[in-house]
Amino acid sequence: MDHADLRAELLAGLRAQADPERAAQMERYMKGQARYWGVPKPALKGLLAGVLAGGDKLSWVDARDTAQAVWSQAERREEQYLALLLTGAQRHRRHLRLAELPLFERWIVEGAWWDLVDDLAVNRLGPMYAEPQRMEAEMRAWAEDADLWKRRSAILSQLKRREQTDTELLEACILPSIERPEFWLRKAIGWVLRQYARTDPDWVVAFVADHPEMSGLSRREATKHLGGYAG
Repeated sequence: MDHADLRAELLAGLRAQADPERAAQMERYMKGQARYWGVPKPALKGLLAGVLAGGDKLSWVDARDTAQAVWSQAERREEQYLALLLTGAQRHRRHLRLAELPLFERWIVEGAWWDLVDDLAVNRLGPMYAEPQRMEAEMRAWAEDADLWKRRSAILSQLKRREQTDTELLEACILPSIERPEFWLRKAIGWVLRQYARTDPDWVVAFVADHPEMSGLSRREATKHLGGYAG
């Protein structure tokens, strides 16, 4: 099945399951950022599995190229979610390297909302730390980018790294946005610090204490599970 045929089958499945009432609810929840078919995410996984059933597993190149076609021609948000699903198979994780960063950068900029950006930042960019020096250089640049969502992605890109977290890089990604007023940046700072506090609470306590300029939202999120630490 070529990319066009696969996209056509996925689109037919979305139309068959479309629920206008649910779509309206989803659009309200997402504050009108996108139009929806009204198909919930669990059903999207089932749709993709059904379309791919009985055939050979997609290679990384086929999955990526099909995802690009689906994204580029997307009419509604669920098609972009399907593009993410196509690139998210565990067997493809080893292919998530810096060579693929321009694709995901485009999706982050075009997706421009948390429902897509956070998955991309954590689960597509995160594995790219297999090339640490190059990835560090990219994220330091993103942390100072004019695009809010690239900044958020840089901050969140180490969310799952735990003991492998590069704290110098984490600090370098946070500091350019630490006094920015945008909710999405303040929330990301708090979230990544709260998550890292599970690994190294002392580092997070010290970082928060050293940065009184941090917003109240970021501070509250960062120290949420630190035994009532108030900073």
